[in-house]
Amino acid sequence: MGAFLDKPKTEKHNAHGSGNGLQYGLSSMQGWRVEMEDAHTAVVGIPHGLEDWSFFAVYDGHAGSRVANYCSSHLLEHITDNEDFRVAESSGSAIEPSVENVKSGIRTGFLKIDEYMRNFADLRNGMDRSGSTAVAVLISPGHMYFINCGDSRAVLFRNGQVCFSTQDHKPCNPREKERIQNAGGSVMIQRVNGSLAVSRALGDYDYKCVDGKGPTEQLVSPEPEVYDLLRAEEDEFIILACDGIWDVMSNEELCEFVKYRLELTDDLEKVCNSVVDTCLHKGSRDNMSIVLVCFPNAPKVSEDAIKKDADLDKHLESRIEEIMTSAGEEGMPDLAHVMRILSAENIPQLPPGGGLAGKRSVIEDVYNRLNPHRENDGGAGDLEDPCSISTKWAPLEGPMEGSKNTRDLQTTLNVLNILNELVSAGGGRRISVLISRGGTPILLQLLLRASKDSPPNEELMVIMHSLLAKVGPKDKKFGVKARINGALTISLNLVKQNLQNPKLLLPCLQVLRVYCINSVNAVSLGKSGAVELLFKITGPFSKKNTGLMKVALDTLSALLKSKTNSRKAVDRGFVEGLLTIYMDWHRHDTRHRHMLIRKGILQCLKSITNIKLGRKAFIDANGMSMSPQLTAPGNWEPAESPRPPKSTARAVKRRRLAQQSGDPTGSSHPALCAPEGDIAASAPQAPRRLPCNRATSGQQECLQEMHLMAGIVEMQHRFILMSETDGEPLYGPLETEPC
Repeated sequence: MGAFLDKPKTEKHNAHGSGNGLQYGLSSMQGWRVEMEDAHTAVVGIPHGLEDWSFFAVYDGHAGSRVANYCSSHLLEHITDNEDFRVAESSGSAIEPSVENVKSGIRTGFLKIDEYMRNFADLRNGMDRSGSTAVAVLISPGHMYFINCGDSRAVLFRNGQVCFSTQDHKPCNPREKERIQNAGGSVMIQRVNGSLAVSRALGDYDYKCVDGKGPTEQLVSPEPEVYDLLRAEEDEFIILACDGIWDVMSNEELCEFVKYRLELTDDLEKVCNSVVDTCLHKGSRDNMSIVLVCFPNAPKVSEDAIKKDADLDKHLESRIEEIMTSAGEEGMPDLAHVMRILSAENIPQLPPGGGLAGKRSVIEDVYNRLNPHRENDGGAGDLEDPCSISTKWAPLEGPMEGSKNTRDLQTTLNVLNILNELVSAGGGRRISVLISRGGTPILLQLLLRASKDSPPNEELMVIMHSLLAKVGPKDKKFGVKARINGALTISLNLVKQNLQNPKLLLPCLQVLRVYCINSVNAVSLGKSGAVELLFKITGPFSKKNTGLMKVALDTLSALLKSKTNSRKAVDRGFVEGLLTIYMDWHRHDTRHRHMLIRKGILQCLKSITNIKLGRKAFIDANGMSMSPQLTAPGNWEPAESPRPPKSTARAVKRRRLAQQSGDPTGSSHPALCAPEGDIAASAPQAPRRLPCNRATSGQQECLQEMHLMAGIVEMQHRFILMSETDGEPLYGPLETEPC
């Protein structure tokens, strides 16, 4: 039911016909599924007195094709064979059934065929557990009867717009959910008992065995919804399609795309084939079937539309040539790379509803012509290379294409939430699988698309940044991918716009922290004002939003590892600000509950003092006075005395300077004339590290902070003494061990 092929089967089954003032065409493709479970019906002129009536239907099978295939051959017969549908004769002329009789006959026909198939041996003994949705339209001279059972869908395009659509039968719909629960079932992850994704279907007898309940009261009901509409001169076309089509295109998008294609060709089979191909390239992983029924008022071929389409093809061809000829020494780019570049550009007059995926065949033809020596497994025919989003991530493509639609947006959020839970529960292994299957660039492209909404959906941005914050550290090329997809600017702008919104600010800062692992990204963010922005977020002691403060400091520390950003921090006078903030937190955090924040501030100071300007600014801001804070009351101090720095380096220095000056004793050098005890006393003294079994976790945190501060102060001592000895340090590095 959920099995997929390594490569999609793209062979299509087509049919077309005309009659009763109608023209129809249809197309079906197996796609990525292991089996073809879809079926269809197209009858123009129903026998036995209904020759001016027509019937079209699409059946989306699941768990097998048995039910779908039988319904495609016999459902119409079961509908027209019951009493309500039998045509009476009066004075030798047939009488058309009334609207109510037709609707009642359709309902009875569905219940009869469902009961009839239950007696099939393979369905009765459980050897076959298949089921099928059904969407159909019965067209009389004056009416259209739309019939739906399941999540396939029919739409009517009239007077240039979608004027009618059937409603999908999903378990999460309130009325469907109530029936399921009344039958003793439940709805989990939007499925009946956590398994079946539709709440109405033919077949599926495992869900139709609740004692004391009628056929329409079971967990899954075979009862269709029937809608009758009067025909009008403005009617243009009807589309019937399974969810393999609707998963990646909204009602409006599909109708606009069909209208666009009808203005280019009057071959309805070609129109249907282009729909199926476009949906495949947009990420559909299901079987795909579509029936297109055109009325006399359907769009006609337009010379102007043909010219515009030809101009678009020429533009794409020239652009692809530019991309491939500019590759240089990097070699010929693959098709996926070409598609990513094109998808990031604002190309005018792309097929409405189809976008770049609607021109995939044109792009492939040009690519194949320009790259005839491509490898068989990496050329244009490899449909695993995405247009804009990998086909492995099909559930996200459709909703993002139609994010203005509330239902599609909710689907996107549901998919991302499930993915977030899976990644969180599975740890590094699941993240690695996600990365290996192209998950990182897909999430970044989704972020890019979602950011184009004005304003961006907050819930969507929160979940996407949370996912990126988890995936990024495991992806070695995350920084490069983020920069190429423009994610740095998106996240930084969200931070600027949401300084008073901790819910969105926190995940955005977490992602910025990951971006900064890449040094090029850190410099780029610094040039965009990230350093100044993060200094706005940091502040004096407060018990509110301490988690946000910690992440902001970690991000700032990562930014300040860039010397360019450190110089900017010094120029803006941020060193004194950091010292003031640290003193405030140190003074108020008497119970040492916020050691991570205090250490975060010190890490920022340490990064800044790695450059000469930073060390000078630290001293000018009276940072050396912070050293006594290490032993101030309230800090936990180790019982053992601190160890002085080793004098080996000083002895080596004495010998080297003596050789340079010709003084074998080195007594004439002022820096070396002082007693050794004075030099040792002037150097910073770090507390000795206690074994972990001799200190509590709180004490270890204090020791870590003290060692960090000692390292910063030592650096300043060394800077002062270097200036007194022509740039040469007097002693070696302070040897401290982290707790």
